[in-house]
Amino acid sequence: MKTILATLLATTFIAGTAVAETDWSGVYAGAAASSNSGNMDYDNNGNVTAYAMSTSPLYGAFAGYNMQNGAMVYGVELAYSVGELSFDGYPDDFINSFFDAKVRVGYAAGQALIYAVAGGTAGQYIEEEDPYFIDFTGINYGVGVDYKINDKMFAGIEYLMRDVGGEYRDYPLERGDFQTQSIQARIGYKF
Repeated sequence: MKTILATLLATTFIAGTAVAETDWSGVYAGAAASSNSGNMDYDNNGNVTAYAMSTSPLYGAFAGYNMQNGAMVYGVELAYSVGELSFDGYPDDFINSFFDAKVRVGYAAGQALIYAVAGGTAGQYIEEEDPYFIDFTGINYGVGVDYKINDKMFAGIEYLMRDVGGEYRDYPLERGDFQTQSIQARIGYKF
């Protein structure tokens, strides 16, 4: 986390020395890959057991819309990620998807857009052997930097935390609560 924040601050300082503002307004879309870690608290009728998540990748796509007023950029973004985020000792039990809806507030500094995000997340956890399902919901928040490669293309990195949970579909006395951290590499196109 300290490394990520230091990188964001350094990028802000370096990009802030540029004079011209880059236009980030409009529709954009792209693809992403992320490294994820975290944990699950499994609650069985009040008895809670914690499980660590195996570090795993997710792959997905995102699309959004930005509005710009001077150097300030405001926007919304939808993102969908898939993969298998399993937990230590339970390789067949995994989170298989995240759907994130995010509000973005950022600052355009030269070719860079430094931003913060917050929003809601929904997804699904599967115990494949049985199978049991948890349809979970919760919140997300984080920070990121996008950098314009040219007028249309950009690349970026985003650090996102999710705090989600839900009950098992067929067992309402059992639930899972998940806290995840994601470092995501992004590449996108501004229309």
